[in-house]
Amino acid sequence: MPIVFATFCNTVDMPSVDMYLSPNRISRLGFPPYSYTNTKGLFIKEIALDDMVTAVGKVKDIKGTKSEQSVDEINTIVTFENEMTDCSVQLERIASGYKAEYPQAILHYLDDERKKKELENFLLYIDEDAKLENPTFENDNSALTGVKPLIGRATINGASFIEKAGDKTLLKAGMLIGPQAELYNQEARTQPVEAAYTRQYKRSIVIRIPEGQTVKNPEDAVFNVKPDTVNNSTGFISSYEIKGNEMIITIFEYYNQTSYTAAEYSMYEAVMNAAADSNKVVLVFDKL
Repeated sequence: MPIVFATFCNTVDMPSVDMYLSPNRISRLGFPPYSYTNTKGLFIKEIALDDMVTAVGKVKDIKGTKSEQSVDEINTIVTFENEMTDCSVQLERIASGYKAEYPQAILHYLDDERKKKELENFLLYIDEDAKLENPTFENDNSALTGVKPLIGRATINGASFIEKAGDKTLLKAGMLIGPQAELYNQEARTQPVEAAYTRQYKRSIVIRIPEGQTVKNPEDAVFNVKPDTVNNSTGFISSYEIKGNEMIITIFEYYNQTSYTAAEYSMYEAVMNAAADSNKVVLVFDKL
């Protein structure tokens, strides 16, 4: 297999598989440290001329990964309990690529107690104060970093997602997508935005509607923010459907490039804020 060294970034190019590898202890083939990607590198190739060995160099781009290679997916099923004063949440989180690098790549360096803590934190992303019931994990092996996704499942008590307002029940459904950042600038942006790597977020929220109840404002869960109609560089899309006694919310958020110019910043800001607004969605349940 031919190997080319990109010396500026301490990264190895393997042309036959079109991937990069770094000697960094937590990186894997195809997933070198992301700070080494989407930049320039000096590629040096060894050549032999008769008995003399020399090298030639060329500056080229070190490309990054595609957004579908680094996905954070959260699937939840919400069931109301105790006359809708509480709920249980079946939680599944699946992370791949760079989204799984921490903690997946470091697990074999940790003792059992610290490993357990890191894996629990992986699931407590949506509510750090929740208590996990029967947590299980798949691919919690550092050798599988960049090969198979890290998967965690558990049930959590959802009391923090519920509020009562008279006869109405308020479900903080937006919290189930996990915490979000907001970007609201008072002044025009003058510098570009640099992200670590391209990425995607997928969310599925299934809410079991109790008998005799209805959702008053399901349309509040709908967002359609796709500001880049030319390159489709970023977007936040959410929709819902009601099937029988279930309301199913589906969310897809994506960032297909890592650099946004000052002129493109408004698009990036719009998508980030759409995610933040979705995080605030509260669904109202009332009697039919």
